[in-house]
This record gives sequence, C-alpha cells and structure tokens, in this order.
Amino acid sequence: MPAFAWHLGVAMGVLFSVGVVSQESDAAGGDKGHEAMIDVHMLTREWVEIREEGGPERLLFRPTSYKIPPARGRRRLDLREPGQAVAKTPGPTDRLQSSAGAWSLEGDELRVSAPGWEGAYRIEELTEDKLVLRPK
Repeated sequence: MPAFAWHLGVAMGVLFSVGVVSQESDAAGGDKGHEAMIDVHMLTREWVEIREEGGPERLLFRPTSYKIPPARGRRRLDLREPGQAVAKTPGPTDRLQSSAGAWSLEGDELRVSAPGWEGAYRIEELTEDKLVLRPK
C-alpha cells in the first residue's frame, strides 16, 4: 500500500506533516506496518544541543526547561510555528547570537534552513525532554 502523509498546511512555502503511515509486504506475504508519527506541538520549542549525550552520528537536544549541566558554547535551535526557526550560537563573548531560518517536516524527516543547521535530519526520538536527530 502506498505511503500517505497528513499535511497540516502550507505557510511561507514550507510544508508541515505530522506523520506518515506505510504498509509493506514482508517476504511471507503479510503486511508489515511502519508508522512514523511526529507530534508537531512537542517539536515546536527551543532545543539545546547536548554534545556530551550525542555522538558523531547523532545530535541530542534537550528543551531549555530541562536541567542542563553547565557548559560553554551550547548551540540552540528554536523551532517555531509556522515553520520559522531561530539558530542561536555563542558569540565572541559567549552571548547567544540569533539568526532567522525556516524548517519543515515530512514524515520523520526534519529539514532545517538556518545558519549552522542546514540540512535534512531523521528524527530518531522525540519526547517531552529529548530530541534525537540523525543527519541524512
């Protein structure tokens, strides 16, 4: 069965999608369901990159409300509705500098167009206190 996506709308030329459900047939002829539902409301917030919890193949973020251990140079990605993003990086005096951008979601793929975050990412995990992205 072909995949389908439920689209929330188009704003600023950015397409939002809350999920994709697809059915595939396995070798035995049965249906194997794959579901990727992303809660857009949970995704739209300001996230702080926690490098010590991530790794070379994945980026791990915590919301700003999370008790984050102190560290210099933490980058932030603020995903706002409708498709607006703000990239925040430490400046020369460690004060955050903001740059505007955009984001879109198609299934479990997050596309970001903001300085320092350009590209497509697969959302591996999204909970109230954690966002894990894998660059594509």
